[in-house]
Amino acid sequence: SFLLEDGRLSHFAFNNIVAVSIQLEEYEWLDHFIETYQDKLEDAYRRNIVHFNRARLAYARGQLQEAMGLLQNSEYKDLINNLISKNLLLKIYFELGEADLLESHLDSLNKFIRRREVSDYHRTNYFNIIRFTRKMVAIGPYDKVKQEKLKTEIKGTDVLSEKSWLLEQLRV
Repeated sequence: SFLLEDGRLSHFAFNNIVAVSIQLEEYEWLDHFIETYQDKLEDAYRRNIVHFNRARLAYARGQLQEAMGLLQNSEYKDLINNLISKNLLLKIYFELGEADLLESHLDSLNKFIRRREVSDYHRTNYFNIIRFTRKMVAIGPYDKVKQEKLKTEIKGTDVLSEKSWLLEQLRV
């Protein structure tokens, strides 16, 4: 394969292939890709990268418990994978209605962002995700007036990678 260098596949390329495959909803193909190419990853990254990407696939398939287990049992050296993992856990805790885990996770994520050297974009983005998630929890599912106001606020926020997910949660 043209992506291999000296018989190895970089974990960056592996992650990008997984991301595109998930966007295209090519889950069966992606299962096969992970299985086939995991041995081509650098030894130092293999376990965590495979768990991370299996978790992303499980989440995309709606297998939240499986995704949560994979994410909770991995540690990521790469800042971006760490942020993506924490963001996925946030979504899983919210979707499963795990209020205590979610609140603890939001506090932890907030501290993580404050303590790390991250770009202004990532800092703003994750603080927005945290803020809007907290607002959704506080409003609850029955206050339609506050939900509509929050939808407008979310739509008007420029730096927000989870805009569509947040809006989807408000439609439920």
